Amino acid sequence: MKSKNAYTVTQLTRYIDGIIREDFLLSGVYVKGEVSNLTYHSSGHIYFTMKDEGALINCVCFKSNASKLSFRMDDGDEVIAFGEVGIYPARGSYQLYVREIVRSGVGELYRRFEAKKKELEEMGMFSPEYKKEIPKHVGTIGIATSPTGAVLRDIMNVSMRRNPYIQLVLSPTPVQGEGAAESIASSIALLDSYGVDVIIIGRGGGSMEDLWAFNEEIVAYAIFSCQTPVISAAGHQTDFTIADFVSDLRAPTPSAAAEMATEEIEGTLENIYSLSNALNYRLRRKLSEKRKELGEGKIKLRLESPVRKVLMDRSRTKDLGEELFERLNDNIYHKRTETGMKGEALYSMMGLRMNETKRNLAIIHERLLARSPFEQMNRGYSFVAADDGKRISSVEDVSEDDLLRIYVRDGTVLARILSIEKNNE
Repeated sequence: MKSKNAYTVTQLTRYIDGIIREDFLLSGVYVKGEVSNLTYHSSGHIYFTMKDEGALINCVCFKSNASKLSFRMDDGDEVIAFGEVGIYPARGSYQLYVREIVRSGVGELYRRFEAKKKELEEMGMFSPEYKKEIPKHVGTIGIATSPTGAVLRDIMNVSMRRNPYIQLVLSPTPVQGEGAAESIASSIALLDSYGVDVIIIGRGGGSMEDLWAFNEEIVAYAIFSCQTPVISAAGHQTDFTIADFVSDLRAPTPSAAAEMATEEIEGTLENIYSLSNALNYRLRRKLSEKRKELGEGKIKLRLESPVRKVLMDRSRTKDLGEELFERLNDNIYHKRTETGMKGEALYSMMGLRMNETKRNLAIIHERLLARSPFEQMNRGYSFVAADDGKRISSVEDVSEDDLLRIYVRDGTVLARILSIEKNNE
């Protein structure tokens, strides 16, 4: 093997590019095909793929030519592009450098997509009234996607970052190729029966045929029949599938789907902490109010207590007796002063008058004592009041099983009413 005559990759690529450029046919060729993987770049360039049943070719239309287009292309459009074939050295691939584009018609896949979309929409499967709300607090997320793709990693990373306590349940699901639609429908039914809080179905971006499994009717019916809310995340933000329209919520990307399904645990904990503080504050304030009410009630109860009233009446009776006695003594003193030395007879008369007055005073004093509740208690009587201190004067004031406070000479008796007998009038 003679290595000294070997070409570098760049030399070989330039040689092939020169052959292509020298070919008259390839320097100006019309190509017909279906548009796929379409990207309108912010630079003004258009990147897309043209394909048919047997092959595909990468295409680029630079800004200077793209600005002259009379229409905006969409994935699925069938177009005729005019341009030249050349080599893209950085990738070592050939591509069509497009100068003009005309619309040839709508691609077969796109026509099938629109027909199926219209049919299911007329059946009401896209109606808002059938959309289920995504739970605010999700504990378990079901995932129907490929176990080896980036989609699962993105969902796991976002979910665990936002809420490390969340549970993820994966149903390994082929999302492209033969049998993919049946597998997606089966995974949806399985996760629904498992009892997860929300289901995410999805895959990465791709062409319309790559995403076609999510356009199949069996997947649409599985989503529509699912009792668990379903978030669809098939493809990139610009990709739409039938599953997106039937699902309860569409996410532009799998990562966005994970964000929609999960609540940040930090925000939840902060909310719980805030609510806890507010509840504690209200409880403390309510407790303070009740303590104040209790204190005021105790004061009011003491002021209205029968015992206090009895003591006050007794004190008032004593004060009246002393005041009366003092007034009588003062009166006697003044009378003695006025009468002077009028004689022994007058003095004797005054003595008699004084004794009579004392007897009257004693009678009055005895009468006052007879009216005193404490005197009645000393004689064997008692004072009955309700448990709250309210005076009881009739059987109408009490009921069976009520508590009574009975005040006697040397204390208080707490009793319960067993029965009530009313006197016949």
